[in-house]
Amino acid sequence: MVFVTTLKSNRLVSVSQAASYVHLDSLAWSDDQLGHGQYVKRKELPFLVRLFKLVATDGDIEWGIANDPDETQTTQMVQTKSDVRWQIEQLHRELKQLTGSEKCQCRKARAQRTHIACCYAAWVLLKAKAIAMQTTVSAVRTSVFKNWLRAELRSPQISAFNVI
Repeated sequence: MVFVTTLKSNRLVSVSQAASYVHLDSLAWSDDQLGHGQYVKRKELPFLVRLFKLVATDGDIEWGIANDPDETQTTQMVQTKSDVRWQIEQLHRELKQLTGSEKCQCRKARAQRTHIACCYAAWVLLKAKAIAMQTTVSAVRTSVFKNWLRAELRSPQISAFNVI
């Protein structure tokens, strides 16, 4: 099982069996280690992992670890995998927040699957529209409701004054 994941900056690692555990921020990095990572030991893991220091263009530092035994793995490869992971997390967050997938009150498994499938289809349409409009998915969803609300306020479907 091979994994690549990120760590919070307050985690402790050890660079050797004899060394004590230190914070990630206090590790020394050579140029080779910045490009290919360095092996560290985590308390929670029974094996060594490769630690990568991922520096963003704005100076933010993210820490990535991988247990891939492939020695050719580089920081750029881990950064690419981390970017893909972030896109997946963003998809799930948008799917939950913008389509109401978590608000399903169905009890039967078939109805739940249908609801999630409809939410996913709605997200795909919102995402395609957002790409075409060069905006965010949230802005597209908000604009849809704004236009509907404006139309209802101009000419309501149900008039409040025609009540018997």
